[in-house]
Amino acid sequence: MTPEIVARADLVIGATREHLSAVVPLHPRALRYAFALHDLGDLLSVVTESDIFAAPGDNRVAKVAAAAITKRGIVNPRLPEESGIVDPFRRDPRVFDQMVQEIAASLPVVVTALRG
Repeated sequence: MTPEIVARADLVIGATREHLSAVVPLHPRALRYAFALHDLGDLLSVVTESDIFAAPGDNRVAKVAAAAITKRGIVNPRLPEESGIVDPFRRDPRVFDQMVQEIAASLPVVVTALRG
């Protein structure tokens, strides 16, 4: 990850908030379009298509990120221990299954918003 990559992105999705704490310092404006997956899913669960249409941005992905930001004051954030995706690296295969379930819990709403 480089500052240039982060600066050119319309949306950055991390598995955990800690991932974002490494990304945002590379380009502080990324705070507006960088999310942990669960947080993005929670925010997008209350975003409507009209919110996306009305959001600033040049493309669908930028508009989805902008619409999600508008819901930060409306949606209560998850507790830190509930906000991240478990890391299965060098762990029991059951942890990999847990990771899949955690991703599957938030991914559908994100994909639906991005596809329109």
